[in-house]
Amino acid sequence: MRTGDTPAKERVAMTKKPPHIIVTTPESLYILLTSEGGRRMLRPTRTLIVDEIHAMVDDKRGSHLSLSV
Repeated sequence: MRTGDTPAKERVAMTKKPPHIIVTTPESLYILLTSEGGRRMLRPTRTLIVDEIHAMVDDKRGSHLSLSV
């Protein structure tokens, strides 16, 4: 799990040993995509599952998510 509340120590650990599954927010996904360590962590990713997208598709978070995806 990675959100804005995830402690820095855990974030660094994730970049060094990427988890098999990442549960995150659209905002944290954007941060991962714009950081070198985050991109390295996401490089082996083959599948993205977006649940409940209809709940945010019409607002700023939905636009932000669609750009990240």
